[in-house]
Amino acid sequence: MMLGVDIRKRLDDFTLDAKFTAQDGGSVTALFGPSGAGKTMTLKCIAGLLVPDEGCITLGWDSLYESDRGIDVPARDRRVGYLFQSYALFPTMTVEGNIACGMRTGSREERAERVAEQIRAFRLEGLEKRRPHQLSGGEQQRVALARCLVNDPAVLLLDEPFSAIDEELKRELEDELMEHLAGFAGPCILVSHDRAEVERLSSKIVEIRGGHAR
Repeated sequence: MMLGVDIRKRLDDFTLDAKFTAQDGGSVTALFGPSGAGKTMTLKCIAGLLVPDEGCITLGWDSLYESDRGIDVPARDRRVGYLFQSYALFPTMTVEGNIACGMRTGSREERAERVAEQIRAFRLEGLEKRRPHQLSGGEQQRVALARCLVNDPAVLLLDEPFSAIDEELKRELEDELMEHLAGFAGPCILVSHDRAEVERLSSKIVEIRGGHAR
């Protein structure tokens, strides 16, 4: 199902004015632009972490946000997976615990089974009891992505997933990420300020500058 974004939000430095669509079917839409252009703000509005001043956000036939009708679906009900820039893993939790945090429903047994499925899918066997500081950068990324996908999201948002990775490791992690995304059927939005990166990874590029995305 297609994700449609048409929103405005007044910020301190500029007004965010974003209008674009993102297709499903394994394609990646990139939000490309310099730091401070409004890319992450746009993701947060889609995820329900920020509320626009006006406009609408739709997923297929459903409205996630619609100012004219007073619709604002809570973040927990939007079925959005959000991969944060620094992965945002909980430092005191194990790999299992971090992945389980992505689940919102199910019995204890169902949650444990689903976490085990993600551990196998992301090749994390043997790392279940380790904490983030005991993992490599690639392993941390896989845990964060497993946490995003454990709840079967309808939309996936990737916020600068390679910004903290050195160039030597970056291409390897790009390949790993795209391998995992190949099985994701919903719309996927990648935020980046790296032109070469978005050209390699995305099928559609939406440029955003000074809060304006078209």
